[in-house]
Amino acid sequence: MKQVTLPRLVSIQWTILGNQLKATIATVITITASLFLLSFIITHASPWQKEIEAILHISFYSTSYYILLGMIMVIGFIASILNSFFIAFPLGRKLKKNLLSIIEGAEIFSRGKLDYRIDIEGVDEIARVGIQFNDMADRVEKQVTSLQRLIDENARLMNQTKHATAIEERRKIARDLHDAVSQQLFAISMTLAALPRLMEKDTEKAKTQFKQVSLMVTNAQQELRALIMHLRPVTLEGQSLREGIIHLLEELQQKHPQITWEWNIDQELHVTQGVEDHLFRVVQEAVSNMMRHSKATNFRLKMLLVQERILLSMEDNGIGFDDNDKKKTSYGIHTMKERVEDVGGRFDLITYPEKGTRIEIRIPIQVGKEEKGNGEEN
Repeated sequence: MKQVTLPRLVSIQWTILGNQLKATIATVITITASLFLLSFIITHASPWQKEIEAILHISFYSTSYYILLGMIMVIGFIASILNSFFIAFPLGRKLKKNLLSIIEGAEIFSRGKLDYRIDIEGVDEIARVGIQFNDMADRVEKQVTSLQRLIDENARLMNQTKHATAIEERRKIARDLHDAVSQQLFAISMTLAALPRLMEKDTEKAKTQFKQVSLMVTNAQQELRALIMHLRPVTLEGQSLREGIIHLLEELQQKHPQITWEWNIDQELHVTQGVEDHLFRVVQEAVSNMMRHSKATNFRLKMLLVQERILLSMEDNGIGFDDNDKKKTSYGIHTMKERVEDVGGRFDLITYPEKGTRIEIRIPIQVGKEEKGNGEEN
């Protein structure tokens, strides 16, 4: 950044004094020159030269004449110096004092003493500047007070929101455990209790029941894994959004090989941390819902950067659902939609029974503008 060199400070008191001296000296010189011009006109173009000399008792261009002009100049110079020191110097001192009060006030105010005010007497423009400064200080002090009050209120609301969110998450997990895993385990328990008697009566039917129990155990295990993934901390752990999503999908690919995982994520995907966290959480939620409800064997994710917009689509070939079914569209989809709308995006869900589910998300972003602006400032 280019360094700015400030000019040497000159006191306004001496500036006023110097200008006053220049003005008075110029006045004396002007008066003397005017007298010379008037003398020339009288002696060369006026018939009343002798009458004027008789009245003045001085002959033009005589010794007395030059003595008189010299005395006028000396007296003029002395008067100008006295006028400057007794009028201009006190005026400059007063202006300097008032300006220093404003400078000192601005420095003290900028250091955080917001109750400091300038005391300047008078009705001139300098005094008006002091009044304007005090009015500005009043407004800034009120704004800072309001801002701090707002920050405290935001902190309090944030704590309340975190607490309410934690409670809601617990309720959701408890409801999911009860609706899915708990019921599956209960069914497994009942089936296993009936198997000994069934084996004595019908061996083939007992084998079929064993296979059903095995399938129910697999479904319960998959449900638990989806819930555990949902409970994972919402953080990319220092990774970019692209790296975090790929890492998540590769991990799921190893744990759930019965599902085909496909993804296409733009290499030039750079967004702010807040948008990254929201999008990563949305992907987690969508994958969790797919694993728990869709019975899909294929999952495709595409995330591209197109004309300063992020286009994110997630699609599975599962059983889908009725979009009007409040039970299936209540919490998870509502949470994803809220997260997308929080960052100014649009959330669309397309699903039909036995037709699979597709989620489309569009989020506008400002690519590179902030970095460009910072570079120009430097």
